[in-house]
Amino acid sequence: MPRREPWIPAPPLWITDGQSFGDSVRRYKARREALIAHWGGPLIFLGPGTGPNRHYEWATCYQPVYQTSDLLFLTGINQTDLRIILESRSQHVFLPNFSQEKQFWEGRYLGYGDPNTHDFLAALGFTDIHPIASFYSLLKSRIHPSVTWGIPITRLTRHGDEHHQLCRYIKRHQGQSACIGPHMDATRVIHDEPAIQAITAGIAKTAAAFDCVLAQHPYASETQLAGTLVGELLRQTPYGLAFSPIVATNQNAAILHYTDNSAAIASTDMILMDFGLRWGTMCTDVSRTIPAGKTYSPIQRALMGLVLDTQAATIERIRAGVTLDALDQFAWSFLEDALARLLKATGGHCQRPYTHKPHTIGHLLGIQVHDGDAHRAYRHKPLPPHSIITIEPGIYGTFTMYGETVTIGIRIEDNVLILPNENRVLTQAIPKTCDAIEARLKQR
Repeated sequence: MPRREPWIPAPPLWITDGQSFGDSVRRYKARREALIAHWGGPLIFLGPGTGPNRHYEWATCYQPVYQTSDLLFLTGINQTDLRIILESRSQHVFLPNFSQEKQFWEGRYLGYGDPNTHDFLAALGFTDIHPIASFYSLLKSRIHPSVTWGIPITRLTRHGDEHHQLCRYIKRHQGQSACIGPHMDATRVIHDEPAIQAITAGIAKTAAAFDCVLAQHPYASETQLAGTLVGELLRQTPYGLAFSPIVATNQNAAILHYTDNSAAIASTDMILMDFGLRWGTMCTDVSRTIPAGKTYSPIQRALMGLVLDTQAATIERIRAGVTLDALDQFAWSFLEDALARLLKATGGHCQRPYTHKPHTIGHLLGIQVHDGDAHRAYRHKPLPPHSIITIEPGIYGTFTMYGETVTIGIRIEDNVLILPNENRVLTQAIPKTCDAIEARLKQR
């Protein structure tokens, strides 16, 4: 009898970053096997028990990809109630029981007892498939004082999420656990070719959305612009947004995490947009600052020039081995010196809600829009080849020069791939200079 081909879940239930089924299987298996070989002992990974915002029954949230970073990296599977145990000779996966009624209400999912699910997971390299209700009983049977379990957290002393509860469960049963979060963070930030191709495709789609936003310019309010931006981004991808966009005019743009997106827009305003989408497993993250009209005023153009020059000078310094701390120190010192020269030359002055730097110059980018260690411990470590970072200088506050006073925020953010002896600005084609933005707006 010919062998039955396994059922292949469609994205975003299973994410392949554009690879064939066979290549995707080999990619995810290789990642798990490398982790097992590095750690030696058993490892546990827990997915979310509920989808986005489902802790409140009537909350709604369109977020098609919500799997934890590590499980997405190791399996490509994107669904709730997924757990895995990796051992040297076996790989266990735990799933909710399959139910035709649940599938009728919520759509296709991977369920214990479904032959298609079992065939797919066996092809993906899992040796044992279990109902999720048996997770703790199977774990308890494997706990031994001589065995140390790897758990994807950064410290054992925190409390709250289920991974930390898992550590306490293992300890109560005379077992040991250790933090593998730092190792997972360091592993995820080195991107293979399919991941780089995925973010490159995502950036092209982000650029297309931004171009459509500019084509519908001008806008009467932040709400109108935010609605257009979100709509154009979602037209480009079934994987959803990388984060909720910021659309902020003038003084609102001087609030770093402004999210109201509700103010009216005057024709002389500037508008800061911080936005991105997800394509496959990868996220994009771009910031652009545009005029509400068709041109920048002299003070707007001068401040834009400061930010653009700072970004260009900082990007020139990016190579494998540089640290984000070093880039941070260079960028803000460069901007401060340039601002002092500009104010002296114009007789201007400014008032800002910070003394030297408003935020860090950038962050790691990948499966999450802020990837890597959540505490940013990586900032002092040399950046490896094939990591991706953002570079996003900005200036915020009230400025007076050229006979004009404005309260504004300007930020320009690009995504940069680090190579051994150079870098590649992946978002270079998305217009950002005053001349490029004005030229696009005048094409309407």
